Amino acid sequence: MKIAVIGSGNAGVISSIMSMYTNREYRQADPKITVFHDPKISTEIVGQGTTLNVSHAIHKVLKVDERFDNPVGITPKVGFFYKNWARGNKELLYKLGQNVSYHYDPKLLRNHFLKSDLFEFVEGHFTPKDISDDYDIIFDCRGKSCNNWDDYRTLENPVNCCLLGRSTGSRAHEVWTENIATPDGWCFKIPLSDGHSFGYVFNDEITSPEEAEKNFKEMFGVDTIHKVSFKNYLSKTLFGDTKKTILNGNRLFFLEPLESTATPMYGLVAQSIVEACLEGSGHGVEDAVMRHITEVHEWIMWHYFYGSDYDTKFWRYAKDMSRSFNYSSEFKARIKHVFKTLTHDTHLYQAEFPEDMEGEFQLNDYAVWIFNNMKP
Repeated sequence: MKIAVIGSGNAGVISSIMSMYTNREYRQADPKITVFHDPKISTEIVGQGTTLNVSHAIHKVLKVDERFDNPVGITPKVGFFYKNWARGNKELLYKLGQNVSYHYDPKLLRNHFLKSDLFEFVEGHFTPKDISDDYDIIFDCRGKSCNNWDDYRTLENPVNCCLLGRSTGSRAHEVWTENIATPDGWCFKIPLSDGHSFGYVFNDEITSPEEAEKNFKEMFGVDTIHKVSFKNYLSKTLFGDTKKTILNGNRLFFLEPLESTATPMYGLVAQSIVEACLEGSGHGVEDAVMRHITEVHEWIMWHYFYGSDYDTKFWRYAKDMSRSFNYSSEFKARIKHVFKTLTHDTHLYQAEFPEDMEGEFQLNDYAVWIFNNMKP
């Protein structure tokens, strides 16, 4: 199998690693993976958190380990720690099951990836049409600058801007991603091997960037190093200009950073496509991928349903948007099932959805959020 990846940003790196990892899981010979990229184009400057499958792939393919050889700035991640958000528990840690995944520095990951002899690297600017005759699969990870917005649909979300900051020093001691509610929205805090990565997330139609920057500094003691304006969106199709081309990263979608869903979704796209090729059937792959991304979007929106500790303009707006959002019948069925079958005394980690209700998130994820937000 010959695979091309266009772009060496976070999506390009994860697509390449997951393609190699998935092929090995099927006990196949390593595919030829060629990465076409411009090394002058920078990657993400903000720390990333991910899930078990992507973490395992990074470990297995690049031979990195948080305990021994750690060139990519890995720190462990057991789950998410919400502060000032849930009404029942002001400091809520919910875990990723019994497993541990990674936080990492995307710049360090990219640098280490580009030194790997498992992949071939070609520098320059390429489009899928330039290379379509030579490859079986092409992952287009060139970023949103190549998007024709007529081919995308906007996804509702109450935030549209993020101020990025960084603290440096000794290795962070936390083993979770913090999501901290603020009067303007919320802030993520990601522990890295040399400090923390911060992102102050807000809506610039409610809070001006200048006011947000001032509040960011006052609340977290962090200077803003970059401002990112964004919209949440999803392509109308998984496929690009050629039948071999698969959109990934910001060519396919963007969701706000709550719940750190970007790298798991990049990994899911690559894994799904490679599996389909190895099994000789691509039937239903596009629908499955799009359904996963839509479900993640619903999951993120639902986190605003109960509001937070703050009764501010932003939180009233976010709560109203979440409560009026048109959730899918499948999503509503899962919520109804939690209320119908579980109580506070139920051992949540032993509870599961019926087979016809299974989705991207486990029953425990829904239950923990509900029970920590219900009125006493």
